[in-house]
Amino acid sequence: MFALIDQLRSEEPVDLLCSVFEVTRSCYYSHCCKRRSPDVERLVLRSRVNELFTQSRSAAGSRSFRQRLWRYRIKQSMSRRGNCHDNAPMERLFRSLKTEWVPTVGYLSASLAQQEIGRFLMQRYNWQRPHQFNSGLPPAVAEEKLNVVSGIS
Repeated sequence: MFALIDQLRSEEPVDLLCSVFEVTRSCYYSHCCKRRSPDVERLVLRSRVNELFTQSRSAAGSRSFRQRLWRYRIKQSMSRRGNCHDNAPMERLFRSLKTEWVPTVGYLSASLAQQEIGRFLMQRYNWQRPHQFNSGLPPAVAEEKLNVVSGIS
């Protein structure tokens, strides 16, 4: 109803529209003021999300991150500009983590979250959970089989 008054107010006086829709003018103007005032909590949350996103993008190109990748023989796939190319496997991992393991209400503490997520990644995801890409084998089991075949053990 307020949206309709907003649309029609350019053609008819607000007094008339409010009386037609049986709304007091003060109620209508109060509604208008509520809409215009920013939700401070949402703005703070949005700025924090943007900050974390910016930090994570810059971390992908940082020297310490690249050195760790080199140490574990992981090839980083990035453009010259520093944008990550193939993020689909990680997105899939995070989807599995969020839907299969992380509780919808979150964890009680950061340390508990770290323990539980570590347990999911190092035990369940790598050693127990079947993966379609590996013909139904968990990643660590598939890698062990590959290492035996190639003689890297």
